[in-house]
Amino acid sequence: MDDRSARAIAFSLWHERSGLGQAPDSFSPASAIASLYLTAGHAMLAQHRNASAALCARCALTHAPSLAAAHHLLGQALAALHRPHAALRSLRAAASLTPHSAAVYRDIGHTLSVVGHMDAAMNTLRLAALVKPGDPAAWVEAGQVYRRAGLPGQAAACLVQAHRLHPNRGDTLVQLGLVLHGEGESVGATACFRMALTIDPCHAPAMRALAEVSGHSIWSRRADPAPPEPAVPASPGGRRLAVPEWAGQPLAGRSLFLWTGGDDEDVVAASRYSDLIRAAGSVIIECGRRHLSLFARSFPRAVIRPRQPDTHAIPWEMVNCDLHASGATVLRRLPSFPPRSSWLYADDRRIADWHGRLAEVGGSRLRVGMAWHGVPGAEPERWGAVLMAPGVTLVSLQPGGGNAEIAAAERRFGVPVHRWRGLDLMENMEQSAALIAALDVVVAPPGPVADLAGALGVPVWCLDPAPVLDRGWSARRPALHPSTRRRFCAHTARHTRDALVRIGQDVRRLTRGAAADA
Repeated sequence: MDDRSARAIAFSLWHERSGLGQAPDSFSPASAIASLYLTAGHAMLAQHRNASAALCARCALTHAPSLAAAHHLLGQALAALHRPHAALRSLRAAASLTPHSAAVYRDIGHTLSVVGHMDAAMNTLRLAALVKPGDPAAWVEAGQVYRRAGLPGQAAACLVQAHRLHPNRGDTLVQLGLVLHGEGESVGATACFRMALTIDPCHAPAMRALAEVSGHSIWSRRADPAPPEPAVPASPGGRRLAVPEWAGQPLAGRSLFLWTGGDDEDVVAASRYSDLIRAAGSVIIECGRRHLSLFARSFPRAVIRPRQPDTHAIPWEMVNCDLHASGATVLRRLPSFPPRSSWLYADDRRIADWHGRLAEVGGSRLRVGMAWHGVPGAEPERWGAVLMAPGVTLVSLQPGGGNAEIAAAERRFGVPVHRWRGLDLMENMEQSAALIAALDVVVAPPGPVADLAGALGVPVWCLDPAPVLDRGWSARRPALHPSTRRRFCAHTARHTRDALVRIGQDVRRLTRGAAADA
């Protein structure tokens, strides 16, 4: 729906209300038009026409910029469009205009939980409960947030309070039953599901959950076919998901749930996310907490959230794809490697900050990041060909520090290797990504540092310790090499020495080229 259609809807509603085609004199024409846009936007949101609802809210704000309900509607529409950060800005604007609205605080809490800010989400939902203690929706939302955060005791307490406030709501009982079932209390979970069916005999989620817990075919009461058997992906930890696994079928209009087995795999698997997000109707991505903000910035159309301890947090209408266990399916359906220079994007302000720090210690010289653990004969004292190259600023990217090895190399060659106190390269992923994005080249073994540099589009010269005949990294992870990665064989200490000599020569060529360009 374009702006002309939104105006037509508002104009027709205005005619219907006034009856005479003229605005009442009791309020200004601008506020009247804004209220009509707001009515049309709520209708669009109820029909899941989220983009049209957002447009109506923006049109209302052009006529009444301080209309809190329009900011609230815009936040709800943006959240439904999987733009949580933009939604938070609108919802916070609504909260500043109406500080006593429990519904606004509830939506803010839900959106904060989507982006992984669980503590802030809990505090906001507590505020919603204080503003309106008798609102069961706030307690239900708080229970869901506690459940996603892995706090089942608090989740159950919130859901029990919501049930006391609204005892005839089956959804609350289903949520409580799922929490109890996740804690192994199948008797209490079954009682909750049966109570929900007593309230509404056709309550589909309660029927489905009871069938899963008891093992009986209760779902057959409906005309729909029985649900598929839970998929058991072959992943570390043996996670069971009660939703079908993606087998390569078309994703147009489908909802897709993406996840990986471990934090170190998230960055490599993210190379596939853009293609899968483009193919599917909607996407939820579960990743490690340290990647949440980086992924949310890089994939704004997807819902990014931390891994959930309870698999019932996954909607039943979705198909799931474990990118670790389903690698063959992904490779069949997608190109051998995404034709893009990068798929993750660091924060621009942090990159600018690191550019400033690196300029202070090295000026405009070539910036080379280095890591070495796991490669035979790759201690910093063996990097003489690289350390002695003129016009180079060396930065340590070694996880865990390696300060003693760096100090030994600095004493031997008299060249500083820069590192920053307090920077945890593995935990503070945002700062690590910004630092790597500010470098010119990264020399590292296969692993998290090389993967992150490749994902950010930074050239990676990879010291691969795997045998040449095994083709090393590419044999273990086929078709996952970005175009910016070069492989240097480092199977033995002799191979590593030769590789570092070649890298030193290439670094000298780059510095000479940069000097000639200057």
